[in-house]
Amino acid sequence: MNLNQIMEIMLKLSQTVLTPIIAILAAWIAFQQHKTNRYKLRLDLYDKRFNVFHKLISFVSSAVQQGNVTDEQLNEFLRSTAYANFLFDKDIETYIDEMYHKGVDLHYMEKSIKELSGNKQKEILDKREIVFNWFVKQFTESRKKFGRYLNFHRI
Repeated sequence: MNLNQIMEIMLKLSQTVLTPIIAILAAWIAFQQHKTNRYKLRLDLYDKRFNVFHKLISFVSSAVQQGNVTDEQLNEFLRSTAYANFLFDKDIETYIDEMYHKGVDLHYMEKSIKELSGNKQKEILDKREIVFNWFVKQFTESRKKFGRYLNFHRI
């Protein structure tokens, strides 16, 4: 056997061995990219969900601090939570809808209180107190409801 034949055998052997190694390496890289993309998607979803939670807490905070919510705050809450049904299950969509309607109730009760007097005013004040207390409880309640969606261990 001469040197050329030995070199030719070595070249064929290296091609035979290197091709599967390169294929395995390429598959491993593709799998790692898939995992990275999946984690990125989860992080993006978390960010969007947290933003909705933050807007909800801001809305609750305004309602509790001011004892009322303005038309602008109601509109902003509606705009900032409009896509929540794409990010959460039905339970959060229902909760956000309830939050909005309680805000509307609070807003119109506050307007009615100024316009009414006597027993009607007292009746509205009692209803307003119930809605206001509901908002106070939402600091804790919202953390429970959103907890399963914002828990980093489940992302």
